[in-house]
Amino acid sequence: MQHRMLDFKDLFELFLKKSWIIIVFTIIFTALGYRNASNLSTSYQSRVKVYIGDNSNIMAAYTSDKTLSYAAFIESFKEIIVIEDFLNETLEKYDLGLTAGQVSGALTFVESESITPILEIRYASWSQELAGQVLNVLVQELGQQAQKIMPDVNVQVVDSVKVYPIYPNKKKVVVTGAAVGFILSVGIILGLDFLDDTIRKKEQLERLISVPLLGELPHTKGKENA
Repeated sequence: MQHRMLDFKDLFELFLKKSWIIIVFTIIFTALGYRNASNLSTSYQSRVKVYIGDNSNIMAAYTSDKTLSYAAFIESFKEIIVIEDFLNETLEKYDLGLTAGQVSGALTFVESESITPILEIRYASWSQELAGQVLNVLVQELGQQAQKIMPDVNVQVVDSVKVYPIYPNKKKVVVTGAAVGFILSVGIILGLDFLDDTIRKKEQLERLISVPLLGELPHTKGKENA
């Protein structure tokens, strides 16, 4: 098999001629992506931002020592929320039908990038209703626990619980399917062309042999009358 070289013009003509392959494969894989996205279960995440300080004014200035002190308390706050006894007691009190292990494994914490005593708590769940309920009751009970540990502390919700879907990104699944179909179709076209030894234009022949072409015979369809 001769090694073939394709320039940009040849590639453009090749893809134009075989464009139906690109269209068909892209449509098929886009449809598959849409079907898969429709069948996926939606996962939700709730989040809440909590202020932990010694002043009801969350904009109050803090000395560096006090900031470090409350940063340490935030770490303690994070430890309290994942204590198995605390979680079980809270979940049973509000009859949420979940275990401490299920909840603690789905909790994450994000501290403020600036030096402020604000903690963001996130909870992931397959249930939109439970995603919001769990954080609401945890924050409520945590406020009471924090008061027992440090009576002067002020625990205040600065951004209420919000729930939003995080998985699947259905648009991304559909776009990925379309991209896979397009890339696969391009590969098929190039593969078929690589296996095709047919010489269709004199330019192709000139690239394969070093002998100059003096002319070419016209191609006619049908039979000539004698």
